[in-house]
Amino acid sequence: MYQIVANKLNGIDADKLDYLARDTHSAALNLGFSVDRLIDFSAIKNVEPHGLIVCFHRKISNNVFNLFKSRYNLHKDVYSHTVVEGIELMIADVFKAAKSTKRFNLGKMLEFNEQSLQNYALITDCILKEIERANVDDEIYSEPDGAKKLEEAKRLVWKIRHRQLYTSVVEISVNLDVIRNESNVKPKDIVRGQAQDLKRSLAHYMMRTSQEDIFDQPKKKLKVADGNEPVTPEIPATPPTAVSDEMFRVTTRVFDMAEFNPKSIHFYDQMDQKDGTTMPHLFSSHFQPEAFIRVYTSKKDKLETVKDAVQHVIEGKKGLNMYVLPKARRSREEVNASTSTIDL
Repeated sequence: MYQIVANKLNGIDADKLDYLARDTHSAALNLGFSVDRLIDFSAIKNVEPHGLIVCFHRKISNNVFNLFKSRYNLHKDVYSHTVVEGIELMIADVFKAAKSTKRFNLGKMLEFNEQSLQNYALITDCILKEIERANVDDEIYSEPDGAKKLEEAKRLVWKIRHRQLYTSVVEISVNLDVIRNESNVKPKDIVRGQAQDLKRSLAHYMMRTSQEDIFDQPKKKLKVADGNEPVTPEIPATPPTAVSDEMFRVTTRVFDMAEFNPKSIHFYDQMDQKDGTTMPHLFSSHFQPEAFIRVYTSKKDKLETVKDAVQHVIEGKKGLNMYVLPKARRSREEVNASTSTIDL
């Protein structure tokens, strides 16, 4: 019964069938497989060492393949869309800015205690509306500048409503085969490591260049001591005045089946067959791990600055290829501001 609800063996369960059908319908996409055929041609078979598990008839193997293909398409085209990620980053910043307001501190609301379930039930989509409607003078704060941070959170919600979103600048594809040093390292760990290195390098490079621009100082040659390579001195970072004032954000996405690999699905030939078998040859050439890193900015006037910085940082690094994303569609307010009207 548990496999039907949440299948940890291969990922085909009622939850996946439900959200794939729901989300493809909402996004006006083709589902690509038949849920009825999956259910009609499923049976319980014995598979060692798992025991009794849900198996599928061999003749619907292509239907099973299309299920995973539909999931891949949704993740790549919908869940990981650049606009979706930009809004996710802004919502995260809303919660960071509002956490000093007692009523909106999600960390406190999700503390593991006897009240955790009741607190969790309070977190709904309406929390953004509550932040938007909150009166700064009526709230209780845990920090002296809590009122200022709540104003920042309200401003970010307003920007989301009016589609003034964080802008995607570049996308960097990560060649896992080139970067992977050990075969047992998971793709997600590789990409996270690359993203952390990128963030540190970007922050250092942009602080150094901004320092040079402000004081109009030419680059000085560093002395080489004891035959060692010169090292650029660290420049202390200046904390941003608001959460959304950071010039760039870095996100990662990995399309990897991990444990939910279609090669682990078991099939049978006849209804009276007791055991289930795998068909790895059907899926061996598909679903290779894909990974990429995206860089966003909250400052549209700094697009070229961020792009040039990323290009400089990853130049010469093996396994990283940069792709400049197309410019985002302008918001209605920007279009209206740039359009002059003539009274006749």
